[in-house]
Amino acid sequence: MSPEAKADLERFVLAAPARCREAFRFRIERGRIESFTDRMILLRADRD
Repeated sequence: MSPEAKADLERFVLAAPARCREAFRFRIERGRIESFTDRMILLRADRD
């Protein structure tokens, strides 16, 4: 990501409602995003 896009994303996340930030467990230190948790699942399907 470009530095500008990263800054825009960080502002978006920081302005999001608390319940949204809590869903991804954003850890914010000194007004900056330090980490977050993403829930993903990868499924594979085969045809018989």
